[in-house]
Amino acid sequence: MSAAAAPDRLAGLIDPERLAHWMDARDLPGKGEPVTARFVTGGASNELFEIRRGDARMALRRPPRKVPEGRNESMLREYRVLAALRDTDVPHARVLAACDDPSVLGACFYLMEYVDGWSCMSTEGWPAPFEGYVATPGANGKGEKHWFSSTCHATAAKSDNDGGCWGN
Repeated sequence: MSAAAAPDRLAGLIDPERLAHWMDARDLPGKGEPVTARFVTGGASNELFEIRRGDARMALRRPPRKVPEGRNESMLREYRVLAALRDTDVPHARVLAACDDPSVLGACFYLMEYVDGWSCMSTEGWPAPFEGYVATPGANGKGEKHWFSSTCHATAAKSDNDGGCWGN
């Protein structure tokens, strides 16, 4: 376990040894190296962890400790959508693998590339050049326009792709 990770944020969510065994069986990055985990964000919806293994840096997304009904299926569906986006122009983190066996970590989960960034839901403020743009509703039209423009570009890229690639 990573020294930086609060043990209570990992307990019942990430078992580094079980995760390492599962990853090794799938020839995922860092094979044979120990797994470290760090809580990134989460809550009632889903949890996100940074996973490091050797030189590999990944993100693990999974439901909360008490898995709501249907959440495992939603997690796997989310993985299938992201997997279908591979080789498209839609901005997304590339997924590496999904686990449909809740006995591994207590819920279904998937691993994806780690992308440095920030969450617009952050209560700690937004980074430059967005700080102050949307600190309060309508605080600065420039930021909202940029945010809207980025969202529109991503949506347009998604719509340019064959709808048949989206999976079930």
